Amino acid sequence: MRAGVRADVVIYGAAPSNVAEVAEEAFRAHSIEAKVGRAPYEATDGGSWVLLVEISLARFLDALGSTQACGQGTGGEPAWPALRAFIEVLARGEAAIAGLVLLRDEETGIEVVLGPGLPDDAYRALVRLDLAAYSFGPLHYDAGSRRWRSLFDEWQQPSGV
Repeated sequence: MRAGVRADVVIYGAAPSNVAEVAEEAFRAHSIEAKVGRAPYEATDGGSWVLLVEISLARFLDALGSTQACGQGTGGEPAWPALRAFIEVLARGEAAIAGLVLLRDEETGIEVVLGPGLPDDAYRALVRLDLAAYSFGPLHYDAGSRRWRSLFDEWQQPSGV
């Protein structure tokens, strides 16, 4: 396992039965130690689910990029394709209904909402994003403006800024 890179993962909702194993294997493939657990859940919403992941986003992206550079990916290509593939694997599992992945950066506390179907531009922008520039989360990708946004940050800004 990569020294110092670890993730705490909580599965919440009507996730497929194999999501814990899929998550553990996905992190292990990038030499990241993951502690995976399920939160108590009572089905009331028709099958939606979320994977809550707390990890150092910077170290996580470094690990994804390093794994690629070590010959398991495309040989030094930036980390965003690996991040996209990683999120697609986690959000799908064996599910007919895909889940969401909520990454919580352990350094800033900012949360980033990810899921299947995000455009490549979202991942390219995310790997360059300065999370310290935000006060609140969660961040979501606005395809119309082609940027990551925090509605709470925007709401908190005084008018005319």
